[in-house]
Amino acid sequence: MVVISNFLDMLNFEKGVAENTALAYQTDLKSLSKYLLERNSSLENATENSLKQYLAEMYLDNKTTKTRARMLSVIRQFYSFLYLEGVRNDNPTKYIDSPKIQKSLPKILSKDEVSQLLSVVREEPNLNRLRDTALIEILYATGMRVSELVSLQLGSISRDRRFLTVIGKGKKERLLPLNDIARETLMEYLSEDRRGDNTLKNSVFLFPSHGVLGHLTRDGFAKILNRLLQRSGIQRSKISPHIIRHSFATHMLGNDADLRSIQELLGHSDISTTQIYTHVLDERLKILVENKHPLSNTMVP
Repeated sequence: MVVISNFLDMLNFEKGVAENTALAYQTDLKSLSKYLLERNSSLENATENSLKQYLAEMYLDNKTTKTRARMLSVIRQFYSFLYLEGVRNDNPTKYIDSPKIQKSLPKILSKDEVSQLLSVVREEPNLNRLRDTALIEILYATGMRVSELVSLQLGSISRDRRFLTVIGKGKKERLLPLNDIARETLMEYLSEDRRGDNTLKNSVFLFPSHGVLGHLTRDGFAKILNRLLQRSGIQRSKISPHIIRHSFATHMLGNDADLRSIQELLGHSDISTTQIYTHVLDERLKILVENKHPLSNTMVP
């Protein structure tokens, strides 16, 4: 639809949203459009009540609070765009309340679990051992987003192999340092792992593939990580590929890195986003005290 395409073009040119975000917005708006058309309405003519009804049906379909809040955020941006463009003379989302989201703390790995994971990947018997090791080492060394990791290009690597240039959200560029271990792994991967297959050898991507994108996908990385975690004996429910990014930030903070520096490394535009990791540490300290303090309930005979 034209209005959706125009909206996505605006997001790309003015806000520089990531490709995955744009695709998610497109899917959400097409779903809403289908719902409205089935009720003899359209995106351009939707009313506040019809949008409220759509969100209510998402609730009845057992969509999570987070999913419904995200959908409302997309709809709000879309109708704000239509209003500013003069397609509509009102914004039907103006008085729709957002569902209350109970913030959950990001799941992390302990330092011992990260060491265990790295030991397993370094001993992988398969042909992609060097690539998988480089993926995990670089991710834990830098804390970059998985989408940034898998789409790294060879040109992102500095000449001395000590820094990576990353293009993050909003197409903002930042420079991330590599520790010595990650740097050595990267150099070994570049010298050994890309031989033989000319298609991959000549790719501009650091982690190339034969897929449509030309590089390893986020889902592909998630499968690699889940396999390695299972081999490591690390049990987690609903593991996100970002668990290593979360672990990086929490461990850095636990080692007295300042919040501003972590914010810059992670590429957060707002430091309040980074502050969630202070809550992770607070919760872990609380559990430590509850389990280990001599006067805690768990220690009473």
